[in-house]
Amino acid sequence: MTGKVTANDIFDKIRTRVRCKDIMPGETLPPVRELAASLRINKNTVANAYKKLIDAGIAEANGRKGTTVRQLSNFPPQEGPHPDTVLTDISGGNPDPSMLLPLQTFLSAVNTTPRLYGESVINPGLEKFGQHWFAPVVPEQFGLTLTHGTVDTLERLLSGFINKDEQVAVEDPCFLGSKSTLLSLGVKPVAISMDNQGIRPEELRNALSSGAQGVIITARAHNPTGFSLSSRRAAEIREILAQYPQVMIIIDDHFSLISCREYHNVIPDSSRYWAVIRSFSKFLGPDFRMALVASDQDTSLRLKHRLASGTHWVSHLLQDIAEAALTSQQSSQQFNTARQHYRDKREFFIRELNKHGLSYCEDGDGINVWLSFAFPCEPVIDGMKNRGWIIRNGNDFSVGNHRSGIRLTLTTLSEEQITKLAADLAVIIRQVE
Repeated sequence: MTGKVTANDIFDKIRTRVRCKDIMPGETLPPVRELAASLRINKNTVANAYKKLIDAGIAEANGRKGTTVRQLSNFPPQEGPHPDTVLTDISGGNPDPSMLLPLQTFLSAVNTTPRLYGESVINPGLEKFGQHWFAPVVPEQFGLTLTHGTVDTLERLLSGFINKDEQVAVEDPCFLGSKSTLLSLGVKPVAISMDNQGIRPEELRNALSSGAQGVIITARAHNPTGFSLSSRRAAEIREILAQYPQVMIIIDDHFSLISCREYHNVIPDSSRYWAVIRSFSKFLGPDFRMALVASDQDTSLRLKHRLASGTHWVSHLLQDIAEAALTSQQSSQQFNTARQHYRDKREFFIRELNKHGLSYCEDGDGINVWLSFAFPCEPVIDGMKNRGWIIRNGNDFSVGNHRSGIRLTLTTLSEEQITKLAADLAVIIRQVE
């Protein structure tokens, strides 16, 4: 570089070299002082350039280790099974397809009249359903928004309220969608550990007193643990949050209609910014990218601006199907069937584990079972793979300390398969302990 070198010049040069693979992922960039001295410029100019590289996702800061070119492998894992495997894959986190509402039954409900720019972004019938659905559990005078699913909602809420490098308190282990969204936005997660009643209140208090500007809490059937907030724990959390009315509170109630647990409110009356997200993925299917969001009026207005006609509204064709499915006479029966189905899977698995002297599961709900260990989980995962099983490493969900545990998705397993799974786990765990 010749002449007066700016931060943009340095940014462009390094970006080009990374794209041309002159600098490879994982390589450490020159120290700020060293590069500034070689270019005969102020070190702040180099620091600003490195900050731009980090903001663009090209590099990442590693403290005393310096600034390195980001590796794609550093992006968090996603949900879903391994493709083209002959092993029994229980890592994917998917619902049982047979427990979803049969959408083909409701295709005739699609209104073929074209919906045009400027029309209401949410079907009146679906809006009425949402109002009745949320009214008993959220503060009065709430706004209702329809989004493209939980992760879409998280991205819109966080990017609208939380600045890059600000802190958000999240459960640890953490829902993969929340983890990847925080990373992509450059928001710093503050890990709050959990027990079988939900997040630990004192850790939440510490995170908020240290400056966290938001908190994401799963109301029921937490993914991956299956834990749900108890009434007592919800009251403790609500009392803490009341002291921080400026903090954005985001509640993920993804299992809502098919949960075995009651919904317990954690949003205090004093809270200014809050949102409760209920997606349709667990009862209409993951491909049904849709969620209803109840929130305070200011948050609702911001979301609606982002989803207004002419920009990103949810297709009315999908809304037609969702409305018909959710308001049909058979929906309640199907939800009860799904609720019992998942409960039976979990309880049968726990009984089979108990037969082998193992008892790791506590008060679960949802489609997953979480087993935590006092020893590294990798030998268990490798041992189970040798016996024909693919299992999700609990560290995938970690946002704080290494998380030794495994998540099992039992949704489509037969009783014979669950019996074999428990027996294989017992053998491997005793070998590893």
